[in-house]
Amino acid sequence: MRIVLLSVLFCVFSLSSFSQGQYAFLAGSGFTTSYTSHYTPTLDGYFLTRLTRSLYAGGALSYRRYSFEYSSGAGNPAYGDVLNIKQKSSYLYLAPRIDLGVGYRKRFHFYFALGPGILLGGSKETSYYEPLYQHTGPASGSDTVTYNTNASMRTLIFNYAVGVTYRLPLGYWNVIFCQEFSYITSKLNYPGTNLNTSFLNLSVGLTHKYPQVAVEY
Repeated sequence: MRIVLLSVLFCVFSLSSFSQGQYAFLAGSGFTTSYTSHYTPTLDGYFLTRLTRSLYAGGALSYRRYSFEYSSGAGNPAYGDVLNIKQKSSYLYLAPRIDLGVGYRKRFHFYFALGPGILLGGSKETSYYEPLYQHTGPASGSDTVTYNTNASMRTLIFNYAVGVTYRLPLGYWNVIFCQEFSYITSKLNYPGTNLNTSFLNLSVGLTHKYPQVAVEY
């Protein structure tokens, strides 16, 4: 029994002595793949701890801004139909992250993250097809009427992301290049038109690895 316990303790200490952490900061730009989109800035920061030689786990904090215009394209709209939505919204994401290093030097990494995003602010305008009235008489025509609909933006949404990074050694730090695809699983506005979209992001930053635990045995 003592031999088994000693073996387990030796394995734990061996893993701990090789435990290594890494953190990174990135900035870039991205766009929504649906609707008419504009490029917007992105910011990321994450921390990872090494579980095995190739596998890491940790958490990420990300800023995303979505700026797009939705058009229904309805040729014969009915009264009350949504014709157009212009939305600019910023979210802060906090997500657990799994990272897999590839190759002997682990220059390439693949990762997956999933977590909630909190609305920081933004603006939204919705245009409806509505009738025109003269005083109290019957409708005399129709027109497009635009309203401020900021209240229909979701305050909490969920997003998952997959990406690949490449690390370029540069002295004490490494330069890191990242390409990420993410999908917003929640509606971007509720109640209202169901707007879902994915997001593509390219960013560059700095990352650093360091020993987290040094155990002598």
